[in-house]
Amino acid sequence: NRTEALGIHGTTGLIAISILPTVTTTIASWCNWKVPILFASILCLSILLLIPSIPKEFIHPKHSTNEPQTIKTIFSTLTHKNLFGLYIICILREFSSTGLMTFTASSIAFVGNINIFSTNTITNTGYLTSIVFLFAAIGSYLGGKLGEKFPLEQLLGGLTILLIPVLILLGTTKGIIFILLMPLSHMLLSSGYPLLQTLVGQYLPDSMHGKGFAIINGLSGIVGASAGSTIGTVIQYWGFKWAFPILSIFSLMVLPIIKFMLFTNKKR
Repeated sequence: NRTEALGIHGTTGLIAISILPTVTTTIASWCNWKVPILFASILCLSILLLIPSIPKEFIHPKHSTNEPQTIKTIFSTLTHKNLFGLYIICILREFSSTGLMTFTASSIAFVGNINIFSTNTITNTGYLTSIVFLFAAIGSYLGGKLGEKFPLEQLLGGLTILLIPVLILLGTTKGIIFILLMPLSHMLLSSGYPLLQTLVGQYLPDSMHGKGFAIINGLSGIVGASAGSTIGTVIQYWGFKWAFPILSIFSLMVLPIIKFMLFTNKKR
């Protein structure tokens, strides 16, 4: 079950991300802000030490093929119209995801502005941010499970339709309502990742998965990197009330592309 496996893969990473805000703010409250950075460096070192333990069959899978490929064949495969549409979807979603994640903590502090776990704003924000990212982990798992039962393009479109009004509401609410909507937005957004990754695998032969993922991750990362400065500028001049509705526009742009992909699949 490839989609479910990808959902679990995303969940494990997001669980780690959800733990970090609580751990780092707790350590910082006991010591100072430099200690969490030292903690992060120790984690990176442990990862380097674990790399040699990866089994060889994962590095060189048995099902991989070494069929000769020409530049023309590679180009025509990687630029297939459905795959090209998938590139654009990933870029638009990555922009929304980066913009949302970048300002999750600050929006919880300034727009949510509710002390639930602690009277210390930094500690309280860290705990709430952990809960938000934990819901993102749940979303990734649910996306993988649902992807095994429903057509991927239709499911991705449905999740996107649900995400748009939630992002708009984030710009019009405050307090406890805002706090409740924030984890829901992360859950809906992260649920699409295993679906997108599975679609890449469906549109490409096994021997070209690496190239396809490299293009998608590269383009998404480049465009997504601009989300922080773009949404930051919006917040500076117009406030948080416009930041999240603007992200909903990028999600809205995904829908006609999914419609086109469904049309071409049906025609084929």
